[in-house]
Amino acid sequence: KNQSINGRMSIIEAAAPRDLGEFIKPPAQNGAFLAERLIAENDTEENRILLADCHLMDGKPYKVYHLLKNCKSEIARYKYAVACLKLKKFKDGEKALQKS
Repeated sequence: KNQSINGRMSIIEAAAPRDLGEFIKPPAQNGAFLAERLIAENDTEENRILLADCHLMDGKPYKVYHLLKNCKSEIARYKYAVACLKLKKFKDGEKALQKS
């Protein structure tokens, strides 16, 4: 799953699933910072979703729009569609939800 070069989880990867939820409350800058570090170490769709959650909670749907634009999982497409709704990009959101 999330492993660093030596096969061990980094400190951020180990702490994020457990502690990131505490930071994803407005203002979500602390959570966004940790999620950005996590993506820098291991850019996965799962980590992008964590960062998207922070941006949504912080009222920054435009960042979610760009972050999740090409993601494939259902939850990522849903969060992308939520961002599209907030940005009034209804066609983009509808397309994301219709993909299978």
